[in-house]
Amino acid sequence: MKSSCLFTVIPTTFFIFLFNYTIAQIDTSTRYLRFPRDHKTRIITDQKRHIRYVLDTSHILIEAVAENGNRIWRTDPWLDYKWTVTPTERPIILSFILENDSSTHFKDVLAVRYDNLGFAGIDATTGKIISIGED
Repeated sequence: MKSSCLFTVIPTTFFIFLFNYTIAQIDTSTRYLRFPRDHKTRIITDQKRHIRYVLDTSHILIEAVAENGNRIWRTDPWLDYKWTVTPTERPIILSFILENDSSTHFKDVLAVRYDNLGFAGIDATTGKIISIGED
């Protein structure tokens, strides 16, 4: 009887530990998805390069700030690209994500999505727009 109880308790305990450990590993500092229009500043932190990407309270401007507090670059992707075809008067950013995978050719890119179904890719190093489009 003791051995069958032990075989049940150990895997259950291990599963609970593993599940909690996996949940704790989710890094929310590299992405904001579908945040509300609450006019709060959003910050993504690049742990590798120690750079913070700050979305302002109007959800329009993005800036990169170094660890010492100096601004590296600042951009308004919609205005800088002179993007004029939009169904809304002035689109705001709904989500922004720091990506570095095969879809970005393993370069650091900020993927930005607007409320008008538009999107942009921004080079995280220079702040230059590398892609833009609409759904």
